[in-house]
Amino acid sequence: MARLIAARRTAVVPRGGAFARLSIEELAAPVIAACLKDAGITLDQVEEVILSNALGAGGNPARRVALAAGLPERVAGLSIDRQCAGGLDAILLARALVDSGAADIVLAGGVESTS
Repeated sequence: MARLIAARRTAVVPRGGAFARLSIEELAAPVIAACLKDAGITLDQVEEVILSNALGAGGNPARRVALAAGLPERVAGLSIDRQCAGGLDAILLARALVDSGAADIVLAGGVESTS
């Protein structure tokens, strides 16, 4: 059975504020590091990264974030392009991978900046 073992998010700032010039990689990498620390998980234990991004950051946002966070190159990145519920969809897909035995440790969530 899948378990959620850590949850984090960036601070909420006003539009045009402190995050206005940060890329999604710069926003998400410290959040991933904090989640892994909270859960006592090393970078090498992560098998998959699933992230939602609604504003079309280009390329594969999940893969770009995974590499920026220092995850090994073998860790795949799956991006979901969906408005509103994409972060929840990423978490539900991660749960399905764990429940099916396809993966043990999956990072999942959403990444966006509207600053």
